[in-house]
Amino acid sequence: MKRVHPIVTNVIAVCLLANLGALAHAGETSVQSRTTIWVGTENLQGYGRLEFQFSDGGRVLMIDARENSNGSFTRNGSSITLTFPGRAVYYGTINGNSMSGTARDSTRTWSWSVGFRQNR
Repeated sequence: MKRVHPIVTNVIAVCLLANLGALAHAGETSVQSRTTIWVGTENLQGYGRLEFQFSDGGRVLMIDARENSNGSFTRNGSSITLTFPGRAVYYGTINGNSMSGTARDSTRTWSWSVGFRQNR
């Protein structure tokens, strides 16, 4: 088995995390948990600022104008679904360092858009 130089391994790991962080590794077991933060807005009356904090294992925290909500996400290629039980489901498309789509609760549908902010 050919060994890969440790510097090459580290460069590859940094490149993978730079764009999608935890999203790139959803569902994998990790020695160290990483959180990837995406910030933007949602077009819903009374709301506005929107933040998603993605963590290993398909977990996501939504911080909006009114409260914080724990949920889960699934990703299939560039499509992503974020589910916040009892609140809303966000459907989106990832395009590089941005993602956007529509969300729905029991009575309304609205648009949203966020951009990659940082890894923690």
